Amino acid sequence: MIKFFRKIRHQLLSENKFSKYLVYAIGEIVLVVIGILIALGINNWNSERLLKKAAHQNLKVLSINIEKDINQLQKSISFMDSAISYADKLNNTFQGNNSINKKTIFYLLELVIETNFDLNTNTLEALNQRGEFNSLDEKLQQQIATYYSSLQKVIEREKISNDFIKMELQPYLIKNYSYALLNRANPWPTLQEYLKNDQREVQTINKSYFMKDTSLEGLVFARFYQIKYQKEAYELAIDTGNRLLKILDILH
Repeated sequence: MIKFFRKIRHQLLSENKFSKYLVYAIGEIVLVVIGILIALGINNWNSERLLKKAAHQNLKVLSINIEKDINQLQKSISFMDSAISYADKLNNTFQGNNSINKKTIFYLLELVIETNFDLNTNTLEALNQRGEFNSLDEKLQQQIATYYSSLQKVIEREKISNDFIKMELQPYLIKNYSYALLNRANPWPTLQEYLKNDQREVQTINKSYFMKDTSLEGLVFARFYQIKYQKEAYELAIDTGNRLLKILDILH
């Protein structure tokens, strides 16, 4: 093909037909440009096709991650339901509706257990780093962003609770109730194992002191509402995750 065009150029020049040669040269340039544009278009189309294919595979992994997230969040909600119940029992004890018993300390100990959601953003980061995220439908992008935003709120809410436990509730219990916390009669499994060989006399909560301990009552009350807000964050994340899963299921 190149020899053919070269032959035409030589023929036009030898015949001294410069104007025709000029028109021909321009036409040849146009053909070359068109060829380059077609080649670029094919390359871009192929790159976009590969990008969407890779994004599709990552969306499958994302679905699996979301299902694991939801399972983890549901377990956290179950724990929050128990914690709400324990806080409610303690509040009723302060109000004189429940009597102090061996489970009272157990309830307090359950309120100092921290929760930490294990956030996995590997797939989202892979989508962003390779440019696959921008190839997705705009509504899907928005839904994915909303989901991870809800998980971030979960982590923020957990941090508020965990900081309160470490800085307020736990130190107060250790300072004022360690005598009742550290005994083999405590129903908390961790302490029972730790103190299984303890020969000291079992000490129970001083009922008179406990009922007048308004500082502890305030801490339990605060913890009660922290847990409720935490549960709401979990529920919102689950709802957002389920809506995203439905969209991803349609795409698959």
